[in-house]
Amino acid sequence: MKKIKYIISIVLGITLIVLLIVITKQRIELAYGGRYTIAVTDGLIRSSGGNRVKFYFEVLGQQYVGEHKQLKYNPETSGGRYFLKYLPHDPKINNILWDKPVPSQLKEVPVEGWKEIPNY
Repeated sequence: MKKIKYIISIVLGITLIVLLIVITKQRIELAYGGRYTIAVTDGLIRSSGGNRVKFYFEVLGQQYVGEHKQLKYNPETSGGRYFLKYLPHDPKINNILWDKPVPSQLKEVPVEGWKEIPNY
């Protein structure tokens, strides 16, 4: 019985380490190789774990849907436009920038997004 518990502990430990490595790798990739686009908010999801804002964005003609916590910001929850950083090879990995609303004069996004947030 002790041997089984030991093996389970080892497997869980290795799984946790691999998960942390993958998450760290994705964050580094996003920080250094991410591109920017515009996300549009599409409602609020209320839950006991905290409110999440739904949003959608487009990359290479394909629309993606996501949701992120509001944290300390108070974003517009319906129709708000915010910059979003995504991984070009996997746009599902992204980070919406609640502190960076998109100015109304900025209308079009390049199909492949921007390398940097544009000056406006």
